[in-house]
Amino acid sequence: MIDLNTPLNALTVGDLLSILHPEEVKTVHSIAALARELGISTATAFRYKRKGVFGDGIKEFITGKRCDCDVETCRQRIYNINIKNKR
Repeated sequence: MIDLNTPLNALTVGDLLSILHPEEVKTVHSIAALARELGISTATAFRYKRKGVFGDGIKEFITGKRCDCDVETCRQRIYNINIKNKR
């Protein structure tokens, strides 16, 4: 575990890169924007959401008017579904 007391010579290259360039998670705030990012239709995105394909990639708020969608998680879930359907 890396903390403020970890000496620099004890860090691995991966640790150093994760400190210097933290990974940014790309999120969008609507199903329509998610569909545009994934290159699918809005109807298909809603169908996948209703079936639960996106799983924890979509986080809805109580109002139901706004949701946060992790684009990479959703893209990976769709890829896994497409691989299963082609077998």
